[in-house]
Amino acid sequence: MVRVNIEAEAEIFRMFSLGFDYPGRELGECLLDGSFVNRLKNALHALSIHGHSSLEDIQQWTRSKGGSLNDILLDLEREHTRLFITAYPGNPVPIYGSFYLDGDQLLMGASTVEVKRIYHGIGLTFNEGMDKLPDHFSIEMEFAGFLLRLQHDRVNSAGDGETAGIEACRNLFLSEYLLPWAFLFLERLKSSTKHGFFLPLARMAGEFMIYEKGIISNLQNKATEGLLYDKALFYAH
Repeated sequence: MVRVNIEAEAEIFRMFSLGFDYPGRELGECLLDGSFVNRLKNALHALSIHGHSSLEDIQQWTRSKGGSLNDILLDLEREHTRLFITAYPGNPVPIYGSFYLDGDQLLMGASTVEVKRIYHGIGLTFNEGMDKLPDHFSIEMEFAGFLLRLQHDRVNSAGDGETAGIEACRNLFLSEYLLPWAFLFLERLKSSTKHGFFLPLARMAGEFMIYEKGIISNLQNKATEGLLYDKALFYAH
């Protein structure tokens, strides 16, 4: 499996980042005008990833709100909060990578520090005043899409030779800091909600993570050809 459409791949990461972030006006309006579903549908189709039934479920849930942006946001906020923030006696679905990667189910663990280091290594500064940690699922999805867009822009302006460090960063990030916990998180989410937006969103995200895992596995299988990423290449970039 190889990357066939970087722009479509980046778009999917962007839309999932939006969907898993705390619900705001941008998400509500994208659901109301149909662009959330349409953008995902087009991008998934470009990569031959199936998600039609889940997209239809989201459309049906959106229609059930009768065109009210306020009702959409209130419903999303309520379920997002229950799932990821304040459910008693504990969050049914922790949305931070360190909970799954670092043992003892702790937040802001060693993997969080490494994720932040990767952000800095590519030239990004994480705002310490944000209400989310660097390994929040939405932020990690946004970062993965950012790297694809950056790679695409560099290829168009300077050719493939200028993208080795970006590709190394992306493959390191996905293989060690996103994919190892994404499946655990999404399975836990699917078993914790029947919500008309979050359940189909989790299903589609799971299918997309399988696609991404296939790409990473393909790169690892090419290690003997000298094409595998490594940390030294990224950190020296």
